[in-house]
Amino acid sequence: MNISYDVKFWEVRRNQSSKTVSYEIRWKVGGRQKSKTLRTKALAESFLSDLRQAARRGEAFDMETGLPTSMAKVKNAVTWFAFVMAYVDMKWPHAAAKTRDSLTDALATVTPALVNESASGKPEPLILREALRQYALPPVSRQSERPETIRSALAWLERHSLSVADLSKVRNVRLGLDALTLNLDGGASAATTIARKRSVFYNALQYAVDLEELPSNPIDKVKAWKPPKVREVVDRRVVVNPAQARELLTAVTYVSRLDRGRHLRGFFACLYFAGLRPAEALGLSKQDCHLPATGWGATHPGQVQAADEQEVDQQR
Repeated sequence: MNISYDVKFWEVRRNQSSKTVSYEIRWKVGGRQKSKTLRTKALAESFLSDLRQAARRGEAFDMETGLPTSMAKVKNAVTWFAFVMAYVDMKWPHAAAKTRDSLTDALATVTPALVNESASGKPEPLILREALRQYALPPVSRQSERPETIRSALAWLERHSLSVADLSKVRNVRLGLDALTLNLDGGASAATTIARKRSVFYNALQYAVDLEELPSNPIDKVKAWKPPKVREVVDRRVVVNPAQARELLTAVTYVSRLDRGRHLRGFFACLYFAGLRPAEALGLSKQDCHLPATGWGATHPGQVQAADEQEVDQQR
């Protein structure tokens, strides 16, 4: 591999040579001009950002492909297992701790599902998850001494993992998506967990598209798949009961100054007894309340709620 540290970038620009809308990334490696065209500006800017971050880390760039060494490693991966290892290596240096945890969590969930259907002798799910989460995926843990069960599990994955090209088939992608919906005990995962893991899976596949290992993101082809609806059940054992709530409301009156304590008492009382959202409680005024001499009253935070919903719509 001929490498160079002499890299120059240009801003993303609209591709004028194509009738369909697309965007072009241009950069130079060792005096050689490189370019890549992607369908949307967001994808193009994301790819350019990856190149710039690699250059800031001091990575060498391959003069033939124009890619930094970490991205070239991902591109040369043959199996999905090898691909995710290289993908994590590329993401790890500039990822926050929480992002790293989400990355390994999602990939440790989906990778054991993306294996040959005819494969036999599959290790236990708990062992595969431990092998990926604790030993294989985090770069800092790959040199740690591995028990025999972990070595056998990873060797099995290396032998039976699907190729990256196999992920262009919808039925194989469905295997990964279905794996995201289940916990290790077979129960249904929470909707937020499924969405978070699906996002990681989608981004990994999109990166394979960026490197031209896949023609398009196969998840976009899966039209009929939807995560199962999970019925959320409130555990009464961990919910604050009215007696405990009143004790807490008394306790907050001792916070800081007397006037601040009274303010907090009213604020949290509105949340607990009136079921208001924090923004509604903060914007509540006396004219929004019906306060009879005895019995329960009522609140009408309509204006606050409307303003809050308008702000959400603007963010969308």
